[in-house]
Amino acid sequence: MFITIEPLFYTLFQPRFLGICEAHPLWALNQVMKVRMSIDQPCNASRILTTQRDGFRKNLKAAQIIKDTTVGDGVFGWLGRLFRLLLHTMPPEEIYLARTFFEAQTMDLRFFSGTPGGSMHWQIPRQPHPKCHFQVDVKLSARYKGDLAAWFRDLVRVNEEATSKTSCWRSLDAHVLCDGSPNLVTLYLGIPVMLIVEFGDILHRDNKWNIPKHIRPLTREAEEQHSLIYDVVGLVFCDPTPKLAHFIARYSPDGKSVYHYDDLSHGGYAQLMKNATIKSHLVGDLHDIPAPEGFSVHGVVYRLRGGSDAQNFFADY
Repeated sequence: MFITIEPLFYTLFQPRFLGICEAHPLWALNQVMKVRMSIDQPCNASRILTTQRDGFRKNLKAAQIIKDTTVGDGVFGWLGRLFRLLLHTMPPEEIYLARTFFEAQTMDLRFFSGTPGGSMHWQIPRQPHPKCHFQVDVKLSARYKGDLAAWFRDLVRVNEEATSKTSCWRSLDAHVLCDGSPNLVTLYLGIPVMLIVEFGDILHRDNKWNIPKHIRPLTREAEEQHSLIYDVVGLVFCDPTPKLAHFIARYSPDGKSVYHYDDLSHGGYAQLMKNATIKSHLVGDLHDIPAPEGFSVHGVVYRLRGGSDAQNFFADY
């Protein structure tokens, strides 16, 4: 997470948290990142980061976002619950910018042309629905032939075709008021700066995906003029065999060098992978990416190159 945030911390990340109540765990996340930005001596990093991590976990436990500070909870499951907690404790307008660093904003529109001679009617939610991270699976792999970039472009495209539902939502005393089937369109009103994609059943050999170096949500013109393109930052690997699943990371801080991080080895220090490149160790076929023994690729993280400008352009597109 820090590698994704680091180049945007002062210009984009920290300003979005200025309205967050300091007693809220989300403010604690901002402080963890702030401390990490201040570390300039690698020899101090492991000890400081361990203290920060443990303190942040206690904060999450106190807010009932996680059940225990030592129990595995996936990689980003806590993040979605953290934002849901915000909805109950702070006005939506005060947390919107902080949320949209990590979350997409979607809205389900239902419409029906009505019975012959009747009028068209719509069902529009009052608030958009947030989506903190995405998960792909075997079924989606077959549909998109493992093309992760094609899946995401199709997911957020503006001209998505409507899907039919079984019956109209309008009813009175359990009796449906319209004949026929309504239509549903899911619109993506906004996309996150930090895009998190998890691969579902990582041990299923038919869950085949090609992890690209870049994902372009819209057009090449949008990429060139507004940097509306995602760049790969790193991978999360999982060893599901222990009683508590163990996660490690592999990432590139500069788009060139590749590092390996395992908090249980090398004293918690990230290790430079000599001769490793993004092409050889971060992207490509999901099951062909070199992984430590016993581990499989669990997820991938991308960063939106254009930040706020790219988000605004997408929202207005």
